[in-house]
Amino acid sequence: MNVLTFYIDLDAYIDRVLMLRAAAPALGHVEVLLGQGDAARAAALETPFFKATPLSASPLSRPVREKRLYDAVMQRVGVGEVGDRRLPGGVSEGRQPGGVSVGREPGVGPIHVLHDTATYLLAAFARLRLARRRPVLVSSSFTAAYEWFEDLRRQHPYRSTQYSRLRWTGFLQERATAHLADAVTVFGEGHIGPFARCHGIPASKVHSLPNCCDPAQFAPVPAEEPDGALTGFPAGTRVLLNVGNQFLYKGTWELLRAFAVVSRKHPEARLLLVGAPHAGEAVPFRREVEALGIDGRVRFLGRCPREKIPTLLCSADAFVFPSYTEGSPRAVIEAMACARPIVATALPGITTLDPDGEFIRRVPRADTAALARALDDHLSSTPAECLRRGEAARARFLAHHTPSAAAGPLVELYQRLVAAAGVPVNG
Repeated sequence: MNVLTFYIDLDAYIDRVLMLRAAAPALGHVEVLLGQGDAARAAALETPFFKATPLSASPLSRPVREKRLYDAVMQRVGVGEVGDRRLPGGVSEGRQPGGVSVGREPGVGPIHVLHDTATYLLAAFARLRLARRRPVLVSSSFTAAYEWFEDLRRQHPYRSTQYSRLRWTGFLQERATAHLADAVTVFGEGHIGPFARCHGIPASKVHSLPNCCDPAQFAPVPAEEPDGALTGFPAGTRVLLNVGNQFLYKGTWELLRAFAVVSRKHPEARLLLVGAPHAGEAVPFRREVEALGIDGRVRFLGRCPREKIPTLLCSADAFVFPSYTEGSPRAVIEAMACARPIVATALPGITTLDPDGEFIRRVPRADTAALARALDDHLSSTPAECLRRGEAARARFLAHHTPSAAAGPLVELYQRLVAAAGVPVNG
């Protein structure tokens, strides 16, 4: 079986790329097209079963990226405006109904699965729907764009026009791709029914897959005290760590206000926020910190090199993630890999990571009071209980969320879809 898929960036999606690399031997061959990435780094990942191909070494505008991606997909899948002929290697190419021609690059062979991410293959999906013989078309939804916007609008009504425009653009692209695809993947079983109802597609068309991170990079290490040089906090403090863009729908406002409540009872607690604030948010956040009287106990670290995140996680007392919307957030999985107790929003993709509530204390979205209670509960726990929760997180990660573990369900899904579609794998 030959699989062709797409990710925007090698750095941001390296864990997913490693998952596909792990899945490739069981499938036959996988090629990942990358919107941007270092060619030498991509080449270093290559195996007899796997290839990663950057379309550009530097960032491209979305229209330019979509055009390059469309051309690359059409070349590999073999849809182009050419007459009937036989390609080198004995692969035939013939014109199909509607003026669409089907063929392939010499030596590549047929593509059996074409997997889209972030709706970049919308045009390719539409074109391939005209072809008599085509790959199985799969799309991925990484976030729950259908459900979170109203909560955001109620909590933070300002700038609603801007968010509405962005939300509806993404929503309509997601809907069109979902209808053109043969199958859609989401992160978390709880997304399946709502996603299907929202977009008017059968629930049987929607499948949940696990997310992952690299265990070679994220693993527990001894940390007697938080790294003051990195965190900016003195010895003896208990650091609550949040990693992600600091923005409205990441729950930053609720986290600041909840921390202000619990810090009165737990003066040893500190809050470290890692990630860049979106434009226009940095100043309001800092003013809120001053107004809440927690200046000196809260630090905005800003952007942090990815290689430093494991050190931060391992020196943190707990990981806090009150986001409004996520698929299956890699930040939470990284905390699991580093054996951290977690406080996070009760979103489907997060609940799926810990279905029995062993190590994630879950809170409703946008509920400051519930978040404060969960943080207080954690800070009041015994060291033995915190250790138990961290060990449970690590065990769950190793069983389900390494690239190798996550590759298994992906292979099974592709095999089922190809078999159900009757796509011949040997020709």
